[in-house]
Amino acid sequence: MIATIFINGIIGEPSGFESGEFTSLNDVKRQFESFSNIDSLTVYINSVGGDAREGFAIRDYLRSQGKPVTTIAEGKVYSIASVIFLAGDNDKRFVRPHAEILIHNPFPPFGTHGDADEHEKALIALRSLEDELANFYATYTSLSFERAKELMTTETRIKGEEAVSLGFASGIMEELQAVALFNTNQNPKSMSNHSDELKGLKKILSDLGVSFKNQSEEKPPEKVEETPKTDEAPDLQARITELEAELEAANANTKEVIKKNEALAATEATQSEAINQFRNQFVALEKQIQGLEAEKKELESTPIIQTEKKEPTYTNKAGKSVNYPADVMAHLNQITTNFNNR
Repeated sequence: MIATIFINGIIGEPSGFESGEFTSLNDVKRQFESFSNIDSLTVYINSVGGDAREGFAIRDYLRSQGKPVTTIAEGKVYSIASVIFLAGDNDKRFVRPHAEILIHNPFPPFGTHGDADEHEKALIALRSLEDELANFYATYTSLSFERAKELMTTETRIKGEEAVSLGFASGIMEELQAVALFNTNQNPKSMSNHSDELKGLKKILSDLGVSFKNQSEEKPPEKVEETPKTDEAPDLQARITELEAELEAANANTKEVIKKNEALAATEATQSEAINQFRNQFVALEKQIQGLEAEKKELESTPIIQTEKKEPTYTNKAGKSVNYPADVMAHLNQITTNFNNR
């Protein structure tokens, strides 16, 4: 089974200052663990980036499963999302025709504060992360460390063929279209040779005075002058019949392939619709779970007021009050009543 993972929106956990769609490492784990008997992973990415450490953690988690990983860039693959995209196997990283990869130098975290010393520490951390990213791109693409640093500094957008040439992607994922193909078991070059041979044989027969009618011609055969018979004509005619049969079979196979391609196109459309429905259902369930978790936290934070439970008392003949459970108290009261009425 293929485990399908969706990485959308901002990478990381939402804070009190941010809103929108988020994808964290925990979200990816929940998606992965919802599948069983997994043979491979397919990861769809449409993200503006986010927390660098969270992005590296997601990338490492995907690679740690020990399964083939296919990544597909849809729309935006910005900043740290490009690192997750490179989790795909070298030959299994695809970009949609209009998808865009963006790499740049890292930014300081939101709400950075403190004195000059604190800002110097933040600067050192940013420079370290910058080198880490450049080393990562140099390892998993065709870029050198220096070229990666240059592209990051200029905040470079990469699309289509450029993504392939720079080693980010292994190919462009075009829309599936019905295409007329010859039988894959038939060598196209040999088919061309057959056609050329057929034309040559027809010329020879014509020179020999043998009448030949093309199936596509509607004109009646012209009367030819009688020519001396040769031993070559029957063999040539048999070869023509053989070649025509092969060409007819090739045409039939072409029509069959066209039908199969049309069926594949319809299947892809159905699968895309099913994936979108699953994605919407998953988002709705996530929101429902978040609401339930919030309600649970609210209930857990509500204090429980307990009232003091007082045990009933009984005064014995010595005038001393004694605490007893309710059933024992009732029994003693009955005994006292019986004693007083005797």
